[in-house]
Amino acid sequence: RHQLSNIRAEVRGERATASADVVADHWLGGESWQVRGRYDYALVRDGRDWRITDHRFTLTGEQGSRALL
Repeated sequence: RHQLSNIRAEVRGERATASADVVADHWLGGESWQVRGRYDYALVRDGRDWRITDHRFTLTGEQGSRALL
C-alpha cells in the first residue's frame, strides 16, 4: 500500500513538475517493511494528455526488514 500526501504540482507551459510525500507499507507472511520518502515527477504535455518523463523516489526513513524483498 502506498499512501500519498502533501501533493504539489507546478505547470510551466508544456512542462510540469509534481511531488508527494509517501509512506509505503509491504507485508509478506508475518513480516513487514515500511519506507517513507518523497516521489518527484517530471511531466510533458502530449496533446490533451500529460506524460511522465521522470519518476524518482527519495528515501527518508524505513522500518522493518528489507529481507522481505
